[in-house]
Amino acid sequence: MGAVTADLAGMDGIVNGSQARPDNGTEICGQVPLRALQSYHLRLKSLSGGEGNFKMDFSHYTRVCTELQKELASAHNPVEDE
Repeated sequence: MGAVTADLAGMDGIVNGSQARPDNGTEICGQVPLRALQSYHLRLKSLSGGEGNFKMDFSHYTRVCTELQKELASAHNPVEDE
């Protein structure tokens, strides 16, 4: 469980809590930016020895940092050569 929560935190995520499940597993609840979840199923499979799975639901929009704003804007509006 520690490896998974550390991984989520490393993706700018927030772990809200965890609880034991009847099947002897652990459910971890948190929030992670969608951009960080690309191919997460592969990372989770590796971290959990193939036993983990996840579900995601949209929560909210939030501001991104200035650096990422510039990166996204330049990708959307490429500078044309004259």
